[in-house]
Amino acid sequence: MARVEEEGLYLNSNSPRVTVLMPVYNAAGFLGECIPSILRQSFKGFELLVLDDGSTDASVEVVRGYADPRIRLERNPGNLGVALTLNRGLEMARGEYIARMDADDKAHPERLACQVNFLDRNPEIGILGSWVRLFGDQVPVIERKPTGPEAVKATLLFDTPFFHPTVMIRRSLLEAYGLRYDPTYTRTEDYELWSRVADFCNLDNLPKALVSMRVHAENITATTKEAMTRQTLALLTRHLNKIGISVNIREAAFHHHVGRGRRMSSLDEVHRAEAWIRQIIQAAVRSGKYTPKGMSIAAGMTWFRLCRNSSNLGPGIWRAWRSSPLSKSYVPCRQEYFRWLASIAWHMLPGKRKRASA
Repeated sequence: MARVEEEGLYLNSNSPRVTVLMPVYNAAGFLGECIPSILRQSFKGFELLVLDDGSTDASVEVVRGYADPRIRLERNPGNLGVALTLNRGLEMARGEYIARMDADDKAHPERLACQVNFLDRNPEIGILGSWVRLFGDQVPVIERKPTGPEAVKATLLFDTPFFHPTVMIRRSLLEAYGLRYDPTYTRTEDYELWSRVADFCNLDNLPKALVSMRVHAENITATTKEAMTRQTLALLTRHLNKIGISVNIREAAFHHHVGRGRRMSSLDEVHRAEAWIRQIIQAAVRSGKYTPKGMSIAAGMTWFRLCRNSSNLGPGIWRAWRSSPLSKSYVPCRQEYFRWLASIAWHMLPGKRKRASA
């Protein structure tokens, strides 16, 4: 059996340490970038498990064009959808760790090595994600999620704490507790799973952009958006109930709006959002399920994202952010801070102000 001394890895095609799990559906145009990014990993002890979910394009032919024994191609009997396809992949996976990957993204060469090294040294962490670098239809930018188990868990109260294609999961955790994706959550299957996994282990993110996530126009129908919103509202309501907050449909929708950091329509709405976030912090800490530190970081990032995306409100949004105690718990990096200031200035141009007030 071959050994790579500098990594301490045993390479055995029958028992890889990592299974890279990648569902594919009509992704022929992207696989030429995605698959090589996996095959070029510095970490060698992996298998790439590709599950084709009934593609009607040349996806299967593209995958078969790679003569690499680490690639396993399996085909669904039909189009099962993401959740059932992932569950099928979890059953087939042979790795100690399972790394998710989307067919239109690209992995940094050190992605698997960084995550395996961290999980090996931190056995209490069951799921590990990372930041992402967006590319495609916009200027490349790094998007962040909270780091540290307390903050990642607290983020569940506002939004999903992971970028799904970045996660690496301990297979033993899934097997020990019978954890799988819930196929009734057709658009939020990942967020729903993390919500349950958090009861059994700690979660964390690496503060590195280990995956480049493609941003491109998608054919998202009104029905799809409606299903995603409905399922997210159900999950958020579940989390709020656990900390003793009962919400009606309108309140749940506002919480969703705030948690995703969506654009506010006025400074009055911004101040209402700040008061709501502070109420969530108090209830969460009082429940004993979340720590003050974790809530502070998660809420601070939520507050910044909301203010950043409301740059259409002009300099007043900067003053609202800066004057709030919530701004003390999250310090944006220079790049995102100056991009925000530039966006505020852009919205202050005469033509933009006129359209915003119309």
